[in-house]
Amino acid sequence: MPLFIQACNALGIPTNANPYGGNTLGVYPVMKTVDPDTGKRVDATEAYFVPAASRQNLKVVTGAHVIFYRCLFNLSLLFTDVLAGDKN
Repeated sequence: MPLFIQACNALGIPTNANPYGGNTLGVYPVMKTVDPDTGKRVDATEAYFVPAASRQNLKVVTGAHVIFYRCLFNLSLLFTDVLAGDKN
């Protein structure tokens, strides 16, 4: 068991055996993937956001609530846009 989780348990924070089952209370290991270029374990921020953060066509919206979304692709299957709204 990772030392961080052991430390949390020692403070009375329980381990959550299945955080992806709807109950996210407690401490648990965060899923990560391996960057094929560096061989380092990375999370979604490091794998996707950081490399794209300086792109001029990236817009990050915080505090927004999306009811539905639809990704648009052109005929060459290149991603072109995301539409978001409230179904009305």
